Amino acid sequence: MGSDRLLPLGFVIVFSLNEYVGWNHRMLGSYRAVLGHFEQDQWFMVASAATNLILSFALFPAFGITGIVAATVVAHCIMWVGRGIVVCRQYMRGSGWRYLRVQAVHLVTLVVLMAGSYRVCALLPGGILGLLGRAVVVCILPNVLNLAFYIWTSDAAYLRTQAGRLWQKITHR
Repeated sequence: MGSDRLLPLGFVIVFSLNEYVGWNHRMLGSYRAVLGHFEQDQWFMVASAATNLILSFALFPAFGITGIVAATVVAHCIMWVGRGIVVCRQYMRGSGWRYLRVQAVHLVTLVVLMAGSYRVCALLPGGILGLLGRAVVVCILPNVLNLAFYIWTSDAAYLRTQAGRLWQKITHR
């Protein structure tokens, strides 16, 4: 297959982070869009746009498209922080900083999952069988690790309940 047919690893990492941050801040943006009060996070948006523009021009000469995507990640983080603070404070009556701390833990988990999957995939051989093995690794390993990390948290209460019901059905057949 050859490395000439692959995207650079730096681009893949930065693109993955961009998608992660983008999905998280889009959810908050949808919530905020329905409820209005756009003026409350407008300066985060302005700071995000300015940062994206400045960093894109600064990073492009050295890193190319990877630098532009990295600038977008930073800009999305600014929007994410702003929306997290505004939505949690105004609409959920909670602390935006608590939300951001939880998301920071999730981001660290993501980095561990990506690094672990990358490490395991690096051990696999090349060719079609290696490609199939990598596909299996990236589909199974992150999910198993997420389950191990979060199964006892309140976020997974629904999963525990459903697993208990399934287990009851299986054992009482």
